[in-house]
Amino acid sequence: MNANTYRFLHLLFVLLLPANLYAVDYEGEVSGLRYRVMAPSWIPRGEVFSVLVVLNADSRVIVAADLTAP
Repeated sequence: MNANTYRFLHLLFVLLLPANLYAVDYEGEVSGLRYRVMAPSWIPRGEVFSVLVVLNADSRVIVAADLTAP
């Protein structure tokens, strides 16, 4: 299967099953640091995906994150 066929099938899948594709969105606050995490709720095995983490603080802070996939 060439790359164009793969892209077409992926697009077809997205168009036919839009109700099954969601994003998770978590918001919270820890010690004055507000955070928001956005990621896809479903990822095909072996696929690359992105996670967006947005941090807001009233003062300068140092943050270390340890992300573990479920």
